[in-house]
Amino acid sequence: MPATTHPAGDFVVMDNPRHAWAAYEPDRDHPWDLKCAAHLYRRTAFAGTWLQLQQAMRDGPHQTIDRLINPPREQVDPFNQQHDLMEAAAANSIEQLRAWWLRRMITTPDPLTEIMTLFWHNRFAVRADRAGSGRVMLGYLRLLRAQAMGQYGPMLSAAVRDPAVLKGYDAEANRKAKPNNHFARRLLRRLGPGDGHYTKADVAAAARSMTGWFALRGNARFIEREHDAAAGSSDDLVRHMLADRATAEQLARDLYRWLISDVDPPATLIEPLIEALYPGYHIKPVVEMMLRSNLFFSDVAYRHRVKSPVELAVGLIRSLEGLVPTEPLGRDLTALGHDVLNPPTAAGWPHGPRWINTISLLGRADIVGSLLAAKGPYEGKLDIAPDRRDATFVLNLLVQNDLPDAAANALLADAAPDHLRQLIHAVCCLPEYQLA
Repeated sequence: MPATTHPAGDFVVMDNPRHAWAAYEPDRDHPWDLKCAAHLYRRTAFAGTWLQLQQAMRDGPHQTIDRLINPPREQVDPFNQQHDLMEAAAANSIEQLRAWWLRRMITTPDPLTEIMTLFWHNRFAVRADRAGSGRVMLGYLRLLRAQAMGQYGPMLSAAVRDPAVLKGYDAEANRKAKPNNHFARRLLRRLGPGDGHYTKADVAAAARSMTGWFALRGNARFIEREHDAAAGSSDDLVRHMLADRATAEQLARDLYRWLISDVDPPATLIEPLIEALYPGYHIKPVVEMMLRSNLFFSDVAYRHRVKSPVELAVGLIRSLEGLVPTEPLGRDLTALGHDVLNPPTAAGWPHGPRWINTISLLGRADIVGSLLAAKGPYEGKLDIAPDRRDATFVLNLLVQNDLPDAAANALLADAAPDHLRQLIHAVCCLPEYQLA
């Protein structure tokens, strides 16, 4: 799926890291327009509504990014209070919890926090079917959400003692007489410096540091007599992991792939991100640096990420300002390989082109068709607003008319006001829509 050319695509950024990460300032050659606004909303909010995109064009990039990173508390606080009441009911079953999280993604006034919560969940890769219960999994998701834009250190310290992580990593019993090297290796490989940056001795020391921690009846419990005091504590282990600059490098690369591009960057380009992360590991300033950069608004990033199934479905629902039943949505996304509570491997979900093959493309088309169907599991609730029933509007909303003239003209020629759902489906199957 080749990416289309971004309006600011003549930036020369890959061989000039300082310019790449400098703040984007619109000018005549690199204008702030509908394509830029929609690109920003795809990466930070799954997608933008028409009103959001129009406001973004009026406000410009700086004010729009401010609003996405720091959404108005008068909108966020009541939403969170409402969902706090819904969480307890959602934790009754894994399916209900999955439906609740998808509904939260669709309706939240703070979508960047949900996107970053999904990022961390992909990184920790804890499976609900191993966590043991919806309540345990909900506690883990709360932990990730609370620190999603905070500091990696406190998140990691809490996570290595979280019952969902202990059970999910086969480490529910860390005994002094039998340190869990498998647990320690996974922590160092995935959440610390990564392969090639630790030794067998590091694994053994990390395993001893975690002795004494148990997951019992859905809670984490520290049993002091089972801890090897000579090895240091779990907090000492986390400090050791964070002190290794390779940990910051691995995290920087993961953030780059999540927010910028599926294509791995050269070392020279990733170095400023490492410098921004290390040693404090403050996430929010690094995310803000990435979103404000020339690189983000260049053709290096523009439509250079394949949408995951969740991004595809939630983005369509949010852009059309709809709300659909999320239990069937969870099942359909699971069939596409994106069960939001059960990453398939210890490395999380696939990314980039690995989401795309002949079978998955048919599945992606099917889920869009089902969401748009006048009847069926989604009850015909997703449609274009009556006052916007216009084919040109559909192209501008969904792909910002970012199509070759022949393709756009063919779609418009076949469109009729009473068949706009078919037009939306056709647009959503285009390569341009499948790319974030």
